Amino acid sequence: MAEEFSIFIILTVLEGVKAPSTIMRNLSSWKEDGTIVCYDLVPDPKSGLKFHLYMRKKVKVLRSYNFDVWLTRDEMQLDSRYILECALPTHCLCVAFWPLLTYLLQRYQYLVKQLLAGSKMDKYLLDIGKKVVGAEIMGYRGNVSIVKRYLKYLAKKLEESASFAGFLKRLMAVAFGKCRVYLRRYKHYWIDRIILPCLMVGKRFTFEPYDQMTQMGSGRIDGYIFCDELEVEAHKRLFKTPNIFLAQYPTQDKCRCRVNSEDKTTVLCPLSGWEGNSLIPEDTLHLYARDIQTVFRETNATNVHLRRHPDFGDNGGWAVQLMNYLREQGVDAKIVGCDQAIGEVACNYLCVASFASAALREVRASCNEVIVIGFMGVSSYYFSNPKLVFGMSEGIGWIEEDGSYDPSVFRCKYHMKERKSVVDIVLDLSRTQAP
Repeated sequence: MAEEFSIFIILTVLEGVKAPSTIMRNLSSWKEDGTIVCYDLVPDPKSGLKFHLYMRKKVKVLRSYNFDVWLTRDEMQLDSRYILECALPTHCLCVAFWPLLTYLLQRYQYLVKQLLAGSKMDKYLLDIGKKVVGAEIMGYRGNVSIVKRYLKYLAKKLEESASFAGFLKRLMAVAFGKCRVYLRRYKHYWIDRIILPCLMVGKRFTFEPYDQMTQMGSGRIDGYIFCDELEVEAHKRLFKTPNIFLAQYPTQDKCRCRVNSEDKTTVLCPLSGWEGNSLIPEDTLHLYARDIQTVFRETNATNVHLRRHPDFGDNGGWAVQLMNYLREQGVDAKIVGCDQAIGEVACNYLCVASFASAALREVRASCNEVIVIGFMGVSSYYFSNPKLVFGMSEGIGWIEEDGSYDPSVFRCKYHMKERKSVVDIVLDLSRTQAP
């Protein structure tokens, strides 16, 4: 894009999340060699007044650039609303690119089925949709298994309580705790989206109709880009706009296996889910061990690297617990860090297999040779249908919830379909909409 535009990069720095080390090196080198004009690091929106004061000052600087194109991840988060409504000229082309797993397919699978009924995706949805339910029916995750486990939890607490009155007391404590959480969120909404923006820039950043559902936007900007056909079609129908485009994943065609001929015997397991926990339940450990041992049998792997999630913190989260459990089962396991982006290390591994994490999509695009496997068992704690979370699930094989699998998913290499790049789509749109 630097061949066509002068580029200003803005990154939001989330508190407690460590970015891959290559990001800062790239930004510095790009500025030094003239690839980009400038870059800026914005404080975490959750930092409150500090963030709002920073954005009040920053939008004045950004306005002076008179931008022609804004390429963003979303149009609805606080930092994005400041830029969209206070820093961009009216002629600016605004495009959102979302390479991650979408919230729509994670949390609103029943709605997705309704949106796509009768479409070319319908047969695919019928094939994988035996467990699709809606978050609007089952709660935050749209997950039947979570409801079942919660009922089991209540039954267990009732059994442990010395009296029914004791059980009710414990239940009320949990309920009041939940109420405090929701009240806190409502308070933050009024402060961060209404009161402080009004004081800083005279704006109110209230939610548009689908903002909270998609965490991306509601269809009011010039275009949206996804990396999966089903995601494109679902958002077209939700936003009621044709300006939604399909692109290849940014790391596609970066595979270096052709120059790395050493035999590979290691499986990479990127850990995700339960990021705030130091321990996970025994049945979850069992499912991880079962599926990793299946991968070992099918690929002749000899060891597994457990990749820590960036949110695990310095104590390692539950990675240590899982490592010890696997070792007790005779699996050679060790923990590795996440300083490098996962796409950069994908070619080092025979197989990448894990919970239904966005990392699987990046790995699949980054390496043609690596086998990519998702674990339905552990993923079903979070998602009613983990396969649907990945849309068409291109190039990703699955071990089912009961441990069964199609052996062919371990036998084939995969080359992603050729599609337009994000850069090409943005350039086409900018030329089409040029005055």
